[in-house]
Amino acid sequence: MIQSLLAAPLWAAAHAADPEQDGFAGRWALQGWQLLLNVVTRPILLVIGIILF
Repeated sequence: MIQSLLAAPLWAAAHAADPEQDGFAGRWALQGWQLLLNVVTRPILLVIGIILF
């Protein structure tokens, strides 16, 4: 969670860093999206795993 707070400004800059890229997010911005997805889904999946097993 803390790494997400520290990386947020860099992630925002990664979206604006390369105007020649194709699509919305470049390679560096995609890593930020993966981190956000990991931070959001991991606790949910851990709780589901504990309940099921």
